[in-house]
Amino acid sequence: MRFRTALLLFPCMAFAQTPPADVDAALRARASEFLQYHVDGSFRKAMDLVADDTKDYYFASAKLKLRGFRLKEIEYFDNFSKAKVTAEIDRTWAIHGEEVPVTVFMTTTWKVENGKWFWYYNVDEHPNLTPMGPSDLDQVKKWKDIPNPASLPKDLTDEKSKQMATEILKESTVSKSSVRFETGKASADQVVFHNGLLGAVQLEMVADPAIPGLKVEIAQPVVMGKQDGTIKFTYQPVANAKPGASGLVKVGVQPLGQLIQVRVNFDEDPSAK
Repeated sequence: MRFRTALLLFPCMAFAQTPPADVDAALRARASEFLQYHVDGSFRKAMDLVADDTKDYYFASAKLKLRGFRLKEIEYFDNFSKAKVTAEIDRTWAIHGEEVPVTVFMTTTWKVENGKWFWYYNVDEHPNLTPMGPSDLDQVKKWKDIPNPASLPKDLTDEKSKQMATEILKESTVSKSSVRFETGKASADQVVFHNGLLGAVQLEMVADPAIPGLKVEIAQPVVMGKQDGTIKFTYQPVANAKPGASGLVKVGVQPLGQLIQVRVNFDEDPSAK
């Protein structure tokens, strides 16, 4: 199965000026290197191409694993010292437990520092989209205005990166790991997922136990940074329901690759005794 969507599209434009060949070649090379690291999953290496004022933001954001990319449009600004690079990217979405390849458009922003192109993100300049997905602007601005935000350690080895990434993922939590219903009695419950990251994540149903009368719904498929998303459970009694039924609901958190698991248990119907 294959389909096409768009995160952000830029129309073909006739530029007022043609960029110098060496400037354009240098940007294409750096943008290609940056995106290729996201194909390879080498996010630590990608950080070397991130501007100094954006490194902490990039490290704390969810990383997007790509399958491939093709550079499409480049728009230059400020006498060729800044630019927007639009690429057609191939990635995978997990839908109902099935990996579906999709093609989308993604725009990254770049600027020249010390004679080299670096990816950067400025919420005031580009409020709509980050390369890793949409963000909660209020939360990003609060984070940006902290006088002394936590900086990256100087000894950022692969082991240290994994350790810090694990600590960041711990900030994303669920309110409980199980729900309980009574067979023959209509009722509802919910599990709240808290996104501890700055960037948005997407909740996707991976496995539904398909218990008769039970409906599981992801109320907010896209959960913005530092916000909550709700997984709703609704039960309506059905004829010939099996007492004491149980099952496991699995919800994926993309692009983190996390898996939320909620056990659903049913007590026996007291009226049946």
